[in-house]
Amino acid sequence: MSKVKLIRNSLSGTVQVLLTAILTLLSVPVFINTLGLELYGAFSVVTVVGNLNFIVNFGLNSALLVYVAKQGKCRESDLDIAVTRTLLVFLIFVISIIVFLLGRVIIKDILKIPDGYLKESTTLFYLLIISNAVLLLGQINTAILDALQKIHITNACQFIYSLIYWVGIITVVKMGGRLPEVGLMALSASIIWFIILSIISRKTWGKSDIKGFWHEFLRVAKKQITFGIKIYMTGLIGFLFEPLSKLLLSNFIGLNAVGLYEIGLKVKGQLYSIFSKALYPLVPFIAHFENKKILKARLFDLSKILVLIAIPVSITLAFTLTILVKLWIGSENYIDASIFVISQTMMVLLFSFPIVPIYQFLIATNKAEKNILIQLLNVIVNLVLFFGLFRTYGMYTIIISNLGGYLASFALGNYYQKLFLGAKYFDERFYYLKMFILGLICTITCLGISHFIGHSLLDLIIYPSVIIGVFVLFTRIFRLITEGELNFYFASMLNLRLFLKRIFIVQGKAS
Repeated sequence: MSKVKLIRNSLSGTVQVLLTAILTLLSVPVFINTLGLELYGAFSVVTVVGNLNFIVNFGLNSALLVYVAKQGKCRESDLDIAVTRTLLVFLIFVISIIVFLLGRVIIKDILKIPDGYLKESTTLFYLLIISNAVLLLGQINTAILDALQKIHITNACQFIYSLIYWVGIITVVKMGGRLPEVGLMALSASIIWFIILSIISRKTWGKSDIKGFWHEFLRVAKKQITFGIKIYMTGLIGFLFEPLSKLLLSNFIGLNAVGLYEIGLKVKGQLYSIFSKALYPLVPFIAHFENKKILKARLFDLSKILVLIAIPVSITLAFTLTILVKLWIGSENYIDASIFVISQTMMVLLFSFPIVPIYQFLIATNKAEKNILIQLLNVIVNLVLFFGLFRTYGMYTIIISNLGGYLASFALGNYYQKLFLGAKYFDERFYYLKMFILGLICTITCLGISHFIGHSLLDLIIYPSVIIGVFVLFTRIFRLITEGELNFYFASMLNLRLFLKRIFIVQGKAS
């Protein structure tokens, strides 16, 4: 992948996520203030089961992307595309029929939707099943374009979908619509997205040669399923974490708790997406690095830098999100909502973000089963803690259980860094001590500011400014970022590398 394409794809992804985040966050207060927190909770829990993407795909789209990227435009790739499409149509049809037949049982007995919302929740559920079936089929076209390094196109199509989806939901809710109308808007957005993406994909890919399709079907299907199943299991188990948390809250606490939890997930999800897109230029650069010994060392260095970044960002959010949440959803429920938002964002930044490098390394080196264990441990710890504590702590139990799950997966991820990357934590003890001191200084400084000036809109300027100043000064004094690291991670972005060097590196020296 050329540097120009790499940067273009990355920037388009980041812009798409930022714009989608704005639309998503705008929709939440409109929904809650118009229809109420409880109905928003019903919407949140129904969308969990309405999403077929993680249940049906068996990693087929991921496998298709990899094979097409390696093979390019050829008969084998044409067969891969045709086989994937055939398998997905069959799987979607079978599972959709089963889910449709069990719809009312799922809505009433599993999701515990109250009778007052049962009819409209069931309608929403059926519409989302169809909508997500369309989205899943469309992922084949996304995989083709991504494999051809046309990621900026799929990002643009994704933004069109998000624009129609979220603006549509805001509009229908403002006009008096309820869950059925929301479901119709979701279906409309998915159909329009599918049509646009299909036209572009067909035009880009061209004609296909699938002679002997049925003769080759079993061979190609076995190849794809064998490759995709480990990635699928990792994604499926990881998918269970948040939806399962919603189901636990719905069954044992109530829909209001689901609504508050969903608010936290919305902010956390958008923030994590932005950081993930920002990291995208590093992934192919590292993946194609030839010296494996240096690669492993750099991946561990990257993990340390992610912790270094996560500390000041999470502290800044801890001291500013309460005011932002109040501005966002209004005065009602903003305290509880702030607790969920702050806890979710801090957990993902401090304990999920730093293990992304080892996660990617395990997938790239055909050790995806290790990622399955990371996600499985996450889910198990979350379940055990919730059932052990929910009678005592009520809806806040989910924060404790989620934190336990994140900590467990973080610990296992760090163990894999030691095992597969050769991470030497004892040798880096002073580096981690410096980061701890940095976090302590930032926290104490913010607490001091909070004590003397109280809370106001100025928080949004004061806390970020102070923490950025402390972070830059501390990083320069203790040389926590080296010139070599900047050269490695920003090799394709000269201006950004020079800018960061001037900020963080003292006299161009490495630590």
